[in-house]
Amino acid sequence: MASSVMLFFKAQVLSGVVPGVTSFLPPSSSPGWAEDINNATLGFQKVFVVGLPSRTDRRDGMLLQASLSDVDIEFVDGILGKDINEKAIPQTKKKDENQRMGLPVIGSWRAHMNAIHEVVRRNLSSALILEDDVDWDVRIREQLRDFAFSTNALTQPLRATPSSYSDPTFPTAPSDDSPAVSVADISFHHLPAILPPRFSPYGDNWDVLWIGHCGMHFPAAGRPGAVPRGRVIHSDDVTVPERRYLWTLNDPFTLKDQYPEHTRAAHHVQEGVCTLGYAVTQKAARQILHEIALRDVSDAFDITMRFFCEGVRGHRRHTCLTVQPALFHHHRPAGPAKALSDIGDHGDEFRETASTDMVRWSVRMNADVLLEGRRDFWDVIDLIQGANANGMVQLGRQFLSAAYLMASYDTGKFQMRMANPTNDQNLVAVTEKGFEVTDNFCAADKTPTDSGTGGNAGNQTDPKTGTPVARSKSGTPGVISGVVIAVLAIVSLIGIATWFFLKRRKAAVAGRKAAVAGSQDPSRTSPHYDALPSQTKDVHMQVYPKPELQGSSPDPSSHQISPQAPGPHSNYRYELA
Repeated sequence: MASSVMLFFKAQVLSGVVPGVTSFLPPSSSPGWAEDINNATLGFQKVFVVGLPSRTDRRDGMLLQASLSDVDIEFVDGILGKDINEKAIPQTKKKDENQRMGLPVIGSWRAHMNAIHEVVRRNLSSALILEDDVDWDVRIREQLRDFAFSTNALTQPLRATPSSYSDPTFPTAPSDDSPAVSVADISFHHLPAILPPRFSPYGDNWDVLWIGHCGMHFPAAGRPGAVPRGRVIHSDDVTVPERRYLWTLNDPFTLKDQYPEHTRAAHHVQEGVCTLGYAVTQKAARQILHEIALRDVSDAFDITMRFFCEGVRGHRRHTCLTVQPALFHHHRPAGPAKALSDIGDHGDEFRETASTDMVRWSVRMNADVLLEGRRDFWDVIDLIQGANANGMVQLGRQFLSAAYLMASYDTGKFQMRMANPTNDQNLVAVTEKGFEVTDNFCAADKTPTDSGTGGNAGNQTDPKTGTPVARSKSGTPGVISGVVIAVLAIVSLIGIATWFFLKRRKAAVAGRKAAVAGSQDPSRTSPHYDALPSQTKDVHMQVYPKPELQGSSPDPSSHQISPQAPGPHSNYRYELA
């Protein structure tokens, strides 16, 4: 059994350097254009935060977080779907009322359109648009600087040959019927020499930078749209968590499955999910108003942005770049789960501990450290399971929530993926000291195993204090009741099987008597076996194989689906049961 899951560990920071790890600070040879990222708007002309004015709790949190990061933000008011004038919702095609998107989706769409509206109205050269529940790393400027180096490598002309690019599929990717083009990964540590950007530190040829999301695919031949396939791979990025802490709503998760630990990748947008944070240029904002604000609200905003970037579903393709893992992620504060979303139902649970996924030095989780002017930041490691190590019910909920259902609008199929798959099916809760937590509803007699902490893992522990206590030798009432019920069930099954066997035997005897009587009647003839049709002879020999469903959408009304146990980093596989 694995040892105790640690909630936090402290990383002492001396002049921005983690001991034993390569420095993450910008090199002294950074070009001048990269310095613009250090300004109060992170290299953009404006930073907008979208949210409902009534969510003052979120606005307080975002304002504090931005001030701790020296980022100047401006709030843009969102709106509830029910408060939008029916006539203001574009409808360019006749459709039934039941084909309309739900009011929460329409409200979210309009909130983002309000932000895009401001970019165009003020004639801003660029703007970063964030949702009001995001979190980011203390080192966000260093992360954005590295991302800017990557986007320039993908979209800026080469210095030696200004008519060409390091990505042979940019700016126009070959179609599926074109000869195959080999695209090698570009190492972040060996970037090509490019012409320096003139208008933005992120390059001169981008429309959207989608840097806050819930999942992305690497562009590849055969996927929707002719999306350029270049990648910049940043290995040994100390701001990236270990692979086991990464998750995505997209499947497959190529970054996690095929690249080493602490790898971040920059590439063009393909099948993005969630618009937690994205930047737009003035040109792109005008195009979004034209192609999204003034057309039917037929999909959620993030899905429509996907189509906008890829150039599918009636949209022109645009140059949209992204990064995996994302740089902006959802923050889940402590408190009622229903407060986590204004457009979805998160239930009536209560979160005891705040958390942010895939952000190592979270600004929100390190607010106390930053307010005190210290540099010993908490590194958030396995926060969810660590915070709920002593709660069996919470552990079960978090484990189940690690399975995600992803619907592909392009293929019309759904996929299910585990966020943190494991071969160990014996899931238990442990205290902070590494002792197993066992309640009455758990198995009362487990084989003692070494917890790796020097504690007596073979004993029970007090769920509140974590102090080892001796296991009871006698069974608990729940265990005794279970044994009695099991014995009664087995006896019942044996009785039913015996009755069925005797009934079949009696029927067989009667059949033989009838056959003997029939053979003595000369007026009745029995056809010869060889004269029977082949289908009749082989009807008892037919075998109907179970078809496997891989990536297909089974019909839940006609079949029962049962998952097989997945291996590490593998997807659920389904068979018809």
